[in-house]
Amino acid sequence: MIKRLTLLILLLMVNYCLIAQTFKVIDNNDTINRVDVSGLKQGRWIEMNQFESRGTYKDGLRDGQWLTYFGGNYIQKIENYQKGKLIGGSFEFDRWGRLIAECYYLNGIPNGVSKTFTADGFFTSFTEYKDGKINGVKKIYYQDSPDRVMEEAYYKNDIKNGPSKWFTKEGRLVAEYNYKDGLLEGEIKTFYPSGKLLLLEHYNLNVRQGNAVEYFETGKEKRKGSYKNDLKEGEWILFDENQNIMVKEWYKAGSLLKK
Repeated sequence: MIKRLTLLILLLMVNYCLIAQTFKVIDNNDTINRVDVSGLKQGRWIEMNQFESRGTYKDGLRDGQWLTYFGGNYIQKIENYQKGKLIGGSFEFDRWGRLIAECYYLNGIPNGVSKTFTADGFFTSFTEYKDGKINGVKKIYYQDSPDRVMEEAYYKNDIKNGPSKWFTKEGRLVAEYNYKDGLLEGEIKTFYPSGKLLLLEHYNLNVRQGNAVEYFETGKEKRKGSYKNDLKEGEWILFDENQNIMVKEWYKAGSLLKK
């Protein structure tokens, strides 16, 4: 009876150990990929998906620094976690070890500046985040013109609010729009390659309204008139470069009435 009881106790102990220590041993006698009695991941883990990731779990949640690797132990990504959520800087590299993306997190969502880079280290994008949404400036750069801004826009909660500007590869201003809650609002300007004003229009709730003027590169008026609900309305005048009137037209709801 005593032998049977002893054997039963030993079997229970072995079973408990098997449940409590689901892990594998590596060469330096460390342990990885452990699961506790509650089925929660604990300690060091190596996970295989598209890439290999290495880091630590605490009570089933990623905790601390995690490294993701290309084949051959080349780092592809560095991330930091707290209770399963991304925190602090996250950095991504190409296969040659060059930084191509940088983002900062708080409680698992982007918070702060996010940047992407070419292989040569030049910007391809620059975005300001707050509480997981774009708040502030967002810049998009030309891929083949190092650090040359193509578009610069301001956002509030992922929606364009404020000025948006577009530039040539040489850095000259092409257009300047203004947005309110994602809709065009106020003055809209486009420019000649020289930087001189080409066209000035006005928008309300994404619709052209009011005066519109097109200019010669000299700064003199070329054409002017008005819009109502995105349609030409009233008198429109075309000038030559000496400001002589070339054509007068009258419109009603976008339809030409007479010249």
